[in-house]
Parts: sequence; C-alpha cells; structure tokens
Amino acid sequence: MEMSETTPAVPTAKPASWMNAVMTAMLKTPGIQRFLGRAIALLTVTGRRSGRAITLPISYERDGDTVVMVTKRVRVWWRNLEADPAVRLRLAGKEHPGTAALAVGDPDTLPAFLDFLHGRKVDARAYGIPMDRDGNPDPQRAADVLPELVIITVALGAAG
Repeated sequence: MEMSETTPAVPTAKPASWMNAVMTAMLKTPGIQRFLGRAIALLTVTGRRSGRAITLPISYERDGDTVVMVTKRVRVWWRNLEADPAVRLRLAGKEHPGTAALAVGDPDTLPAFLDFLHGRKVDARAYGIPMDRDGNPDPQRAADVLPELVIITVALGAAG
C-alpha cells in the first residue's frame, strides 16, 4: 500500500475517553496494578493552560532511571511537557518524580523507538508497524512513521 501526502503513516484512532478512565482506575487498584503496571504507567503532567494535573495511562519501557514512552503527534496532551517538563510516574504501583524530554519526529530516536517496540505487539499495531515472529519491529516501517510520533524520555528522580 502506497501512502499519499494526505494519508497519515500512523493510524490516528485514539481510545475512547472512558477507556483511559477505566485503565487509570485499574492501575490504582492493588493486585491489578502489579500485573498491568509492568507495561503501562500513569503519567501525570501539569496542564499548560489550566495548571491542573492531567493523568494518562501510557505504555513504557524502563532502563534503570530512564523511562521511554511514545505517543502520536496528533494527540495534544504531550505539548504540556513543552511548558513544564516536571512529571510524576506511577510505575508498578510506585510513584516517581521525573523530568521529561521530548523528541518530536527526530530520526535520531529510531534506536530508542525500536527498543521500545521490541516484543510489544500491541504498541506496534497502534503505530502501524509489523512485527516478525521474534517480536522485532520492521525497522523501515518504524523509520517511516517516526516523523508522526513523539518520543518522551523521563529521567526519574529529577525534580518533579
């Protein structure tokens, strides 16, 4: 399938708002959060206009004190991080302060994006990236969709 300039490379569908509310509640429920919290975090950012806390469930990959998350560029919540990079992350039931850095469509983030996707069929599907039988994402397709994504890297323990 060839893509035109008007056809987005990344599917633009987003979950219903009630799904985020259900997932958030589940991630705050002992027992359930231990299972889901290994792959999905609760990310809390400060609204740039409202000043209120906004909490969203988001897939993550953690390596020590660094957490990588990915979202579609067409979503707008990530823009709050441009104004205030201080975040809170709930990872496997534990709260962590952190500072977020954004990479919007940056081709240098391809290795981090491929690491994030490795073995994550659900996330790869959300970004329209096929996976091989070993759970490896198609690197060319990942490179093709990267301009439409935002890679969020959070340094845990930083002022948040």
